[in-house]
Amino acid sequence: MVRTTSTPTSATFDREYDPASVAERGEIVAIPFSVVAFSIFAQGLTMPQLLCRRNLTEAAGTEHCDGSKRNRRGSPML
Repeated sequence: MVRTTSTPTSATFDREYDPASVAERGEIVAIPFSVVAFSIFAQGLTMPQLLCRRNLTEAAGTEHCDGSKRNRRGSPML
């Protein structure tokens, strides 16, 4: 009795499932990359405020953490 399997052979698998042959490959790579890049960027922008609120920095309680934006001369930024 001959036993058959439903699993494709490696030659068939390589030919049918080549990642480079996927039609929307560029979009499939670009979308997750964009999501991860945005997430890292947003975390980087919010981390200083979070650290100040939790008093986890040496600058906690100083004007650096009071939320006011000032330029190098000390005057408020508009």
